[in-house]
Amino acid sequence: MMPNMNGLDLCRLVKARPEFCYVIVMTARDALDDKVNALGDGADDYLVKPVHPRELDARINAGARICRAQRSREAESLIDGLTGLKNRRAFEETLAYEIAKADRAGKPFCLVMGDVNRFKAINDQYGHQVGDKVLAAVGHVMTESLRKVDLLYRLGGDEFAAILPECPRVGGENCLLRLKKAVTSLRVAEMPETVGISLGLAMFDPSSPVPMDVLIREADKEMYLSKREGTTPLQAGTLQR
Repeated sequence: MMPNMNGLDLCRLVKARPEFCYVIVMTARDALDDKVNALGDGADDYLVKPVHPRELDARINAGARICRAQRSREAESLIDGLTGLKNRRAFEETLAYEIAKADRAGKPFCLVMGDVNRFKAINDQYGHQVGDKVLAAVGHVMTESLRKVDLLYRLGGDEFAAILPECPRVGGENCLLRLKKAVTSLRVAEMPETVGISLGLAMFDPSSPVPMDVLIREADKEMYLSKREGTTPLQAGTLQR
């Protein structure tokens, strides 16, 4: 019964937002239709005035527990269980955000795509448990080689990606060298040989922006070129529209 916008309208607006929220409707209306309509419009709880403060506290605490559980589930859905890195869903969400941020700030950033060399052969020769150890170790040494502001992801299988915020091309090239050195010096106890990785670099230039899929495709192309040539490309050009 608020002026300009009633409580149910407000509830619908709040529930339309992407963020999870818990809505308690507290009103003097006690008709069954009012309760049904409010719950149908997204309300999570419905209290009829007057409400005792202890009951209100209890209802809020119950809602807070549900919110914490929901946030925990959402966080877990963004984590790769094997490496502890963020997963593909988190990568795509963050990359879209970094593109928008770079557009606003006018500062470039770099994207690195990586693929562990001969990973199928490692699984075939040494078993999947050793392959899992390799992936976890690669994730660890890559994380240690990045800046604190950089973001590393496991996209699935033996694919990794790193987002380097506010990083020009020369910084991205230096990062590729560090990552290559870290991974190629990596040893796993069950394997006599060292691990290898192919890396590709693309820079997002806000003066000539491109869609997210184009940026990913360019970094992928450089990565596969590196895999074919057995080198790390250091001359990834600025992407053009």
